[in-house]
Formats: sequence, structure tokens, C-alpha cells
Amino acid sequence: MSTSNRQIAAEVAVFSALLVAALAFLSPDDPWMPELGFQPAWIVVALFAARYGARGLFWSIGIAWGSLAFVTLAAGIPPEALVRRAQESESLLALTAMLFVAWMSLAHEGRLSRSARKLAAAVKRERNATETVDALRDGLEYLRARCDRIEMSLSFWRDVTTRLERGDAVQAARAALDLCAVRCGATAGVVQRWSDCERDVIAWYGAWTPWNPRPRDLESDRTACVAVATGAPTPAADVDAASERDSDVAVPILDRLDGTVVGLIALRGVCPRNLRAADLHDLAIIADWLSPSLAVLLRKPQLRAVTEETAR
Repeated sequence: MSTSNRQIAAEVAVFSALLVAALAFLSPDDPWMPELGFQPAWIVVALFAARYGARGLFWSIGIAWGSLAFVTLAAGIPPEALVRRAQESESLLALTAMLFVAWMSLAHEGRLSRSARKLAAAVKRERNATETVDALRDGLEYLRARCDRIEMSLSFWRDVTTRLERGDAVQAARAALDLCAVRCGATAGVVQRWSDCERDVIAWYGAWTPWNPRPRDLESDRTACVAVATGAPTPAADVDAASERDSDVAVPILDRLDGTVVGLIALRGVCPRNLRAADLHDLAIIADWLSPSLAVLLRKPQLRAVTEETAR
């Protein structure tokens, strides 16, 4: 912070008063003390020129030399003698030296000012760099979390694909239910084999109802019956007289060869009014992926027995 001119003047006045008082005490007849060859008042000038530069030089010359001249005149020295003494080579040489001192002080002050500005800029850059590092660290943590989620998603999709393509009917049905839960957020679901004379639950998950956790036969489910009759995914909102005991959405599983119904996917915990056409279309695709497994199950009685035992 820059020192005010008033403070500089006060400091110069104090030092000048002490110096002049000392000179007047040591030499009351002639406080100028010309026998020294070097006027002690230059000590005050040198001190403040080095400390404050040009401002210290001007204030110290004015106050110190003014105080010395006043005391000298008060001691009876004529003004002509003071002018003559001030023009001596020693005084002029000392004044030149004080000018160089003030110039060096200004150079140091300028260097310090530039250094302070550089330091402030460096501190600002350091603060910005710290903020950037924090932002990058947060971004890295977010990307790492995204990477973990992607790896988990890839593992999930690989597992589901393997179970649908290479697993038996039970594994394929459970994989299809996992896909349905991801797609529409169902809290419970069941895959039932559906033929003219057989109704068998192949796979299920979640509590079907609070009073009956295990899913019941879908033959009396109104939503399921409408889905089988129409051959299209059916939400409970499109079914007349559907109750809370019926499924929220039912998706028929059609045989790819003749288009007959070979099974049914029923889901609960889904708000039927929030289901869009795209959601129903995706559920129909999942049912189509499951169709080959159920078709093979219906055509091979020995495999059907093994699947029933696995489901139980």
C-alpha cells in the first residue's frame, strides 16, 4: 500500500526536528557547522530519498533544509552566508548523490510493483488452475462412474442375450422378464406357457399381489385374456372391468411360424396410463425374442418335463 504524502511529511518533520535540535545543542553559535565540510542535514535527505524515492527527496529537502535555515538565521547568520554555503561544491555534490539515491529507490519501487503484479497474476492463475483441477477431478469421477455403469450394462445385456439365445425356456423367460422390468419398471412379472390345453408358469419374479405373492393362473386374468384374443400388447386401461387383481399389462408370445399364441408375459407395478405406444412395441419385441424358446418347449415333451421341474 502506498504511503500518503502527509505521513511522509510527518516523518520528515520529526527527524528534521531531532537533527536540528542536536545541531543547535552542539553548535549554538552556528548550527550550520561549516567546519564539518558535510552538512548533517543531508543524512535526513538520504534517509527519506532511499525510503520513499522522489517524494521523500522533495519533502526532506524542503523540511530539513528549511528547518536548518530557520535555526541558522535565528542564530544571527546573515542570509547571504546561507546562500553561499548552499552553493558550495560539497552541497551540490551531496544533492547530486541524493538524486541518484532517489532514482535508485524509484527503480526498486517499480521493480517491487511489477513483482507484486506478477505475484497477483500468478496467484490468480494458481486459483484458476486449482478450480480447473477440481472440475477435472469431478469430471473424472463422473466418467469413472459412467464407465462402471456402462460395464454393468454391458454385462447385463450380455447375460440377457446369452440366456435368450442359448439358455433353456426358463432362463430365456427370466431374461425376458428382466428386460421388461428395465423397459417399463414393472415390479412383478410372470411368463406363462399358453396352449389349448396347458397353462404352466415358466418363470416369475416379484410379489404379484400383497395377498398372493405368487402369480396365479392367467386364464382368469382379464388383461391377459384380451391380449391373447387380440394378439397384441394390452394395458389394463384398455380393458373393461379390469380389477386390481388383474395384470397391468399383458403381452402375448406368438409363434413365428404360424402366429399362434404360445405364451404370455404379464406385468404388474406398471401404471397403464403412462405406457406409450413405443413401450408396448418394445414389450412386443421382447416377447418375439422369447417366442422360439417357448415354441421349442411346446414341440418337445421331454424338454417340457425338464423345464417344469426347473420352474418348480
